[in-house]
Amino acid sequence: MKIIIISDIRGTSKSIIPFGLKLARHLESEADVVHVIDSRSEKVLPSSYSDSQTFALGGEKFSYKDTLQREISRTKQGLNDLLSKEASRLNYPLKVISIIEENSIEAKIREYMNREPFPLFLMNAQPDGHIFSSQKEMINITNNAGAVCLLIPPGRLFKEFEKIILPTDFRLNDIDSYKNASIFFKPFNYTLEAINISKTRTFLISDTRVTEWERIMSGFFSHKDINTSIVRGTNHVNTLINYLNNNNPDLVMLFRKKQSLIRNLLTGSLALRIIRRTSIPVLLYSKAN
Repeated sequence: MKIIIISDIRGTSKSIIPFGLKLARHLESEADVVHVIDSRSEKVLPSSYSDSQTFALGGEKFSYKDTLQREISRTKQGLNDLLSKEASRLNYPLKVISIIEENSIEAKIREYMNREPFPLFLMNAQPDGHIFSSQKEMINITNNAGAVCLLIPPGRLFKEFEKIILPTDFRLNDIDSYKNASIFFKPFNYTLEAINISKTRTFLISDTRVTEWERIMSGFFSHKDINTSIVRGTNHVNTLINYLNNNNPDLVMLFRKKQSLIRNLLTGSLALRIIRRTSIPVLLYSKAN
């Protein structure tokens, strides 16, 4: 497994790169820190696709190539400083590759998806305004590329995942996704809590379906505690977010549903609301089955 940390070096919020490096160490994984410069969206960079090839600054004109190189050099210096500081703190021979290039972030993510068997992308839940312009764009690109993404609140300190919450309706057609996702968590000793939001105090789902779901999940998440419960509430989103804030898990998992456009759109909307209203990491599993 390879960890790909999307650079947030140009943002104003605290970086999630230290979190990503510690996660890579815990998973004994290689890590790439990727910073792309997209001239079509970067405010300070003239576009190579436009007619004008110069950019005026203080009366001095810079060519597209000069401006791009200056942007790369500045970013490289900032990343090197941060990575050097974090490497000394880790005191661990972690293999980290820093990649800075002109590209679009979606194209870069798709490149990794085509090359790596099971990449995990880490992104700051607060967009930097350069690589990502908004949280909605970040989630849409993740879904479009079919990527598995871990959205980390700015500056969150890494700790082992001990409590993971999975909102679910206990449908068995999502099982393949759960099986693949379990690979990420093998090194952790955690409790998986599967919750169903209901307007009543009892499950509206048959006991047989829940029991079969638990049996299959136990095979994937072996030696882990798996609990199922009802969270009562009339508003699905607000009830879930209140539950997350009150219980403060280490992670919440959301899955793109197989062959269901409406449910996929709802999953993206839910992820957006969670990262806006909580400080909890979200694993957004968008990998197509």
